[in-house]
Amino acid sequence: VLVGNLPYYITGFLLRVISGLPRKPVRAVFTIQKEVADRITAVPPHMNRLAASVQVWAEPKLLMTVLPESFSPPPKVHSAIIMLTTHKTPLLPTQDATATYYRLVRTLFAQPRKTIGNNLAADRALPKEKIAEALGALGIDPKNRPQNLGVKDIASIAQIFSS
Repeated sequence: VLVGNLPYYITGFLLRVISGLPRKPVRAVFTIQKEVADRITAVPPHMNRLAASVQVWAEPKLLMTVLPESFSPPPKVHSAIIMLTTHKTPLLPTQDATATYYRLVRTLFAQPRKTIGNNLAADRALPKEKIAEALGALGIDPKNRPQNLGVKDIASIAQIFSS
């Protein structure tokens, strides 16, 4: 178990370190910037790169908001206490699948206002028709936006585009 009141500027770095651990903590409880906690706990249609990167290995839960006045000196932002519970069964079976998933997350959310199909076409040497066909087989509309995808959708896309 990890518990901490994190300096806000290292939150992203620490989450990347934890995500790369072969044996993750069962649970992590952190005080972080409220805006970051909101991004981590986002679900479709508000999914984002940070949420997709954390939710693949843990289930986040916003426990409470902490007002600036609770600290001395008070920060200029609101804080939140977040709990990350590591999935008992990993969503991604191998290290290679995990690497493919994170690469896809970077691709999809590099330009989040573009469609899923256009983001994939910009990253891959595949015709848009092939991408549309592959996404259609998964029941995913290539004209949809990345923020409408859940973690399992992204994992499914990663699996078919892993080669």
